[in-house]
Amino acid sequence: MTWCVSSMRPFPGCLDRLRAEINAAVPDRSTPITHAAVRELPYLNAVINESQRLRPISPHGMSRIVPKEGVMLGGYFIPGGTTILASIKTLQEDKNVFPDPMAFKPERWLADESTVATMKRSLIPFQIGPRACIGRVLAMMEMRLTIAELVRHFAFEIPPHLQTDMTPVNRFIYRPKDNKYVVLPHRID
Repeated sequence: MTWCVSSMRPFPGCLDRLRAEINAAVPDRSTPITHAAVRELPYLNAVINESQRLRPISPHGMSRIVPKEGVMLGGYFIPGGTTILASIKTLQEDKNVFPDPMAFKPERWLADESTVATMKRSLIPFQIGPRACIGRVLAMMEMRLTIAELVRHFAFEIPPHLQTDMTPVNRFIYRPKDNKYVVLPHRID
């Protein structure tokens, strides 16, 4: 969620659009937000997808060892016993799938169904296959609820004296270089 909030901050229009979508879905600000109310919100899901695309939880995936008989992969024979690793970060920055891949653009996830389906095949923030994160459904639910509540009730400020270096550093998972993200929340309701 740190990456989601830090990615939106430079784009006030993004935060405003997300806040409007959440407020339209749950207009009574005293009513707690439920997952049923926000699960299908297009822009909320677009913001989460885009932040996970640019800052995947584990950018380099998990290594696998090729079975002893070897395997054909992408037209190449990989000998048995070889350790292979798919770079999730590289897949999620493919300019053929994600034009302008280094830019934070949640709107790309609001494109036609075919384009979104192609992007979803390249978005693998929780790994895929038998070693995929078993908590991914719960994690997505928690992200939707937490981001919706934060955006609904708070504006975020970063005073100059509290600036942190958000350069991503891979320590199995991506973390900000300063290992923190300091923001001052201001209640808006």
